[in-house]
Amino acid sequence: MPRASQQDTLSVNRTEIIEFPSGETEIRRLIRKGDWNRLKRNIDNIPSEVKGLQIASSVLFGFGGASALSFFLVCFSPDASPWLFSIFLCFTVFSIVIASILLAVNNRLREFKVDYIKAVIKKDMEDIEGSFEREQEAEGEGELEVYVTEAPSPGAE
Repeated sequence: MPRASQQDTLSVNRTEIIEFPSGETEIRRLIRKGDWNRLKRNIDNIPSEVKGLQIASSVLFGFGGASALSFFLVCFSPDASPWLFSIFLCFTVFSIVIASILLAVNNRLREFKVDYIKAVIKKDMEDIEGSFEREQEAEGEGELEVYVTEAPSPGAE
């Protein structure tokens, strides 16, 4: 195999700065697996959003718009029966009112869900943080000593 000449070589020098977080800027804590599983379980048990109300309100708004359009077309029709005016007007008002109520209920349920999620997560996080504070009080300073040893190289035994 021929050796590369000096002209065919490429030399790259690169300097990188690595900053390790100090205790003043970043504190890392261990969380118990049971606490983590409880937090995940509580988040998984949050009720899902009810899509049926949003769909029903959309359908009723569409029906109300269509009946409003029909109402205006019937108004300009010279040979339309007088009872059609009242029927299309009732359909329009009824469907828009019911759709508005369903939309308001859907928004309230969404707000309730957001508040519930915040309460669940806040309570769990306060419990977890409280366990950190109790451990620090029990240990005194709360400092954790870490010992780093070098792993043996793959070929050395």
